[in-house]
Amino acid sequence: MYGIALEGGGAKGAYQLGAWKALNELGIEYNGIVGTSIGTINAALMIQSDIDIAYNVWNNMGFSASKNMGGELAAKMASHEFNSRDPIGLKNEMKEVFGTDGIDITAFKNEMKKTINEKAIRESKIDFGLVTISLKQQRGLELFKEDIPEGRLSDYIVASCCLPVFKSIEIDGDYFLDGSYYNQIPTNMLIKKGYKNIIEIRLYPPKPEQIQYSDVNIITVYPKEYLGKTLDFSKELALKNIERGYRDTIDTFKELINNN
Repeated sequence: MYGIALEGGGAKGAYQLGAWKALNELGIEYNGIVGTSIGTINAALMIQSDIDIAYNVWNNMGFSASKNMGGELAAKMASHEFNSRDPIGLKNEMKEVFGTDGIDITAFKNEMKKTINEKAIRESKIDFGLVTISLKQQRGLELFKEDIPEGRLSDYIVASCCLPVFKSIEIDGDYFLDGSYYNQIPTNMLIKKGYKNIIEIRLYPPKPEQIQYSDVNIITVYPKEYLGKTLDFSKELALKNIERGYRDTIDTFKELINNN
């Protein structure tokens, strides 16, 4: 049995749907899934075990982005390469380039309430965890489903995805920021739970200086090709990235089998 860690990366996340399809075909079973940002949404969809719903989510992601932002703004943001890397810099860049201090994602939050089956996730024997940042507490939060108040699961999933280009998500008097600014891929959450075999589905090639864990078997699947801009939710790119994720996952496990 494996634990799966899903990296954050916006629209690049379609890659993880392809990886999920490959894991299903390979018969890989898992006891836990954790994610950051878009990885959190994909983790929740995986626990719900309905890949058709997940495909529907990604097929409509571009339309959803256009509806939330407005067609013209969504198109401009999809093609824009942000220069800033820190939250304050991104907020300032949003004002300078797009004339707004953030996109209201209330419609997306409501869509997630319809998509996320909280009852199914809570009743599942599979561990589910996410990462977000509390602005009130001024710290990163690594939360498993048992740490999240009843009725708030979809809200915290959206909070994990709240990039600085969006207006902050409010939950019970606290505001939240995308978890990627604290922990891009929460492999450590699974290790703390006692997992010894972990599959990382990354959205960026791993860097040499990234954390190495001892006494844990980690299989890393990562893109061999550029997955596109963070906010390019076009259907065409999503379909390409699904295929890339599928192919890279199959190739990774074939290589492992051949080496053994």
